[in-house]
Amino acid sequence: MRRLYQNKCQLMLENINKYFGDVVEVISQQAGLPITFRWNKGISEIQFTQSAKEAGIIIRPLRYYEVSTQSH
Repeated sequence: MRRLYQNKCQLMLENINKYFGDVVEVISQQAGLPITFRWNKGISEIQFTQSAKEAGIIIRPLRYYEVSTQSH
């Protein structure tokens, strides 16, 4: 499985570079399939997340993982 995920991850990184070039910067890619990148210009992460969802792809913006400091 590790080799399979490594190959899939490599393919994703190649396609991120191919289709987004300098529009995004990969800032984290530890192991497995998760890749964290930052938008340098263009579409917002929310717009991109919504477009991906409409295409059947799940992408979570970093704010999804933020812990709320407000009490409920």
